[in-house]
Amino acid sequence: MLIDQQGTGHIRITRRVNFRVILSLLGDLFTTLQDEGKDPVITLYLTQSLCADMSDNISAFIEFCNRCLAGTVSLVVIDQEP
Repeated sequence: MLIDQQGTGHIRITRRVNFRVILSLLGDLFTTLQDEGKDPVITLYLTQSLCADMSDNISAFIEFCNRCLAGTVSLVVIDQEP
């Protein structure tokens, strides 16, 4: 989990984790960015294999976040770690 100089939050997930972990990370990052007085912008980075396994669920989750939260959540698919 990282917040860059522009105030964008980044979460990189390279192995299978419980969905509660993703929610916890997203919630913590969202709150931190909101406390800084910004509309949170968060990018989730998932490996190709995880994205394929979770494609329907993660897409629905990101759509929900963007509709219901004052901020933006996006997904970037990355190559598998060596």
